[in-house]
Amino acid sequence: FERSDEIGDLAAGFREMVHSLKSLRQKETEQAAALIAANTQLGQANDILKEETSERKRAQDEVLRQHRRISSLHEIGAAINSTLDQTLLLDALFTKLKLLLPYSAVSVCWYCPDLGRHVAIADFDSWRRAVRFHPDGRWEIRERRTRRASPA
Repeated sequence: FERSDEIGDLAAGFREMVHSLKSLRQKETEQAAALIAANTQLGQANDILKEETSERKRAQDEVLRQHRRISSLHEIGAAINSTLDQTLLLDALFTKLKLLLPYSAVSVCWYCPDLGRHVAIADFDSWRRAVRFHPDGRWEIRERRTRRASPA
């Protein structure tokens, strides 16, 4: 029932306000849902970016590691080509290999015609004690001294 007086106008104004409030609440709910969905999408995109950044960092670290290895190998090649002095050559070789390899399980073998086989002549720690180079280019393996067990 509608009235045409001031109370009717007031009631119509209230109905319009209630309708506007309902409409605003519905828009607010829709916007909140849209914000939640956008926030979820941003979170997922952020996770993807973090993973990609992590992968790129791992790839960059691997590239740097490979670059160091290649540089060390290049320096070893340059050392090999720069001298005929075996002592300097082995010094350069082992210095670079220590940087290149995380362990010291490296040895150098040369072919010994007298024995008819390759002989390990050098490793990281003992090559100066194991090999004697002569100025004419010959080399010889020094005898290894073995310790005998002391009598008990």
